Amino acid sequence: MLRLLLLLYCSCLPFLSVAQYLEPNESIYDLQDYQYKYYSTLRNKLIDTVDDRYTLRMIAKPSFTPEYLFQVRKKDSGYLVTYKVTTENIWYARHRDKVGINVKSGTLSSDDFELLRQLYRSVIDKVNYPVNATSIYDGVAYLFSIKDRDGRASGYTVSPYDTTLNAMIALTESLIGQMKPRLSRISFSDQQKAQIQQLIAQCNYILVPDDYKLLYEIHKQIAEHKNGYLNTLTGEEKVLLERPLRELQIELNRLLLYGKFDISGIIELVKNAGDEFANQLDFKFLSFSKNEKEYQNIESRIAHIKEDNLFTFLIHEIEKHREGIR
Repeated sequence: MLRLLLLLYCSCLPFLSVAQYLEPNESIYDLQDYQYKYYSTLRNKLIDTVDDRYTLRMIAKPSFTPEYLFQVRKKDSGYLVTYKVTTENIWYARHRDKVGINVKSGTLSSDDFELLRQLYRSVIDKVNYPVNATSIYDGVAYLFSIKDRDGRASGYTVSPYDTTLNAMIALTESLIGQMKPRLSRISFSDQQKAQIQQLIAQCNYILVPDDYKLLYEIHKQIAEHKNGYLNTLTGEEKVLLERPLRELQIELNRLLLYGKFDISGIIELVKNAGDEFANQLDFKFLSFSKNEKEYQNIESRIAHIKEDNLFTFLIHEIEKHREGIR
């Protein structure tokens, strides 16, 4: 029973490239028929009945709860905010055409709008394809769109782990929470304004020479120690190492392009790669071991590998670098 649970657990684990950035939207030409029908109904309920002259938009598609739209457009000297939510989840509705809509609205000051616009623009401009696309079927899918003086752009994510994406969602939800059926004034608190400014600065961070030096040192450590570490592994263990290590190196290079650079974030990337390696070891060797003695021997070896591997070594070296610059 324990091994069955382990098998099920490991088969559901995400790989390294879970939602860290927004991804490009799917093309209408690539949708399957059932997706096209669902999206068409969703658009008809949430989008077709609101003014298309929006500047900012977020559409949320939870797996089981009602879908909803948040939209901001210019109106007079301020900005009109619209929130629309379905009365039930359209995906599971028996009669989709009969699903109702509840609407709330609010007004946002030009200053608050500009902060939110800059945040949306800073995040959406970093849309890119993941290193290894992993399908996530449960969770909440978010579509972000912007149409401003810098052009039209959009991207989506599903249940992101990235702190910036989660913060942007939470800030948007905070405005939704203030809205009422009748037009009402909504705003960000001073603390939220400071948070948005910090998020914008992080998104638009420009790498400095020390950042390039750190990335060079990490790649150098991998090149110098990879072969020596591989010699301690069996053939099957070596194969399981290759994928997370390769994806880690690609993700590190992408930091140069997308400015998601901080030492804590790099350590998290390395840790995620190490976790993937460990999970694959569990799945490969523990799930199908033949007897209890064999299971215990393999478990002991895997425990040793988890404690002392190339990824734990890299984290130690990065920590030393962080201590050295304090």
